[in-house]
Amino acid sequence: MDNLHTKVVLLSAGVSSAPPLACIELLQANGFEVEVWQTLNSPAKLKYKHSANAPSALSKELRLVEKTCDYLNDKLCDKHGLDQLAYNVGSNRSQLASSFKRILGLGVFEWLRAKRMEKAKHLLIHSDFTIQEIGFEVGYENSANFSSAFKKHFGISPKQQRINIGVEILTPSKELLT
Repeated sequence: MDNLHTKVVLLSAGVSSAPPLACIELLQANGFEVEVWQTLNSPAKLKYKHSANAPSALSKELRLVEKTCDYLNDKLCDKHGLDQLAYNVGSNRSQLASSFKRILGLGVFEWLRAKRMEKAKHLLIHSDFTIQEIGFEVGYENSANFSSAFKKHFGISPKQQRINIGVEILTPSKELLT
């Protein structure tokens, strides 16, 4: 009798690249092959391993989500409505919303907001753009709305984030003090 081969795919929407190790070890100990799909930190095309054995419907959903992520990454600062977005990627609002939720575990606009916040944080750290310019760059016309969204996402205001960066740069390391 042939050995049965079962694969488990863990979806991770967190910002940590470390998969839940205890869960993986338990599954592997019981003979499961495990893949971890990162859904937030990397481009959509790297989030999953396409398998020839994957069901056709799942493959279509994966392609739709990948196409949508690529489209949104290219137009991060634009305003998007679900109907128009679905049309632009060759889908409908219901199919797009359900595929996104099923594959990434996030709604389309939750994912978009997270991508915008990650880009904003990157710009705060690596550029000298003003906070208002960064807000515009990631799709916020109003800097107060941008600051609120940033604080809600990271628990710290963009201004405080930038101040903290300066403090880290100006504070000598412990090794230098001893």
